[in-house]
Amino acid sequence: KCFQAAWLFELMARRPVAVVQVLSLSRNRFRTLSHFQNFINLQELNMNFNQLESLEGLVAPNLQKLFLSNNR
Repeated sequence: KCFQAAWLFELMARRPVAVVQVLSLSRNRFRTLSHFQNFINLQELNMNFNQLESLEGLVAPNLQKLFLSNNR
């Protein structure tokens, strides 16, 4: 499934997100991963080409693949 980012972030703020297993948010302007605390089943996250400086705030117990190339 493909979700729009605004809808997804609104959902994330309310409760754990169990339906999302693969998420690609490359080529945005994310500076932090603090939004990714409720993805309890997230297995793959693509954050290439953002403005990330650290992994602080990322909580994804089932994460198997993390793509972070071309960040700060």
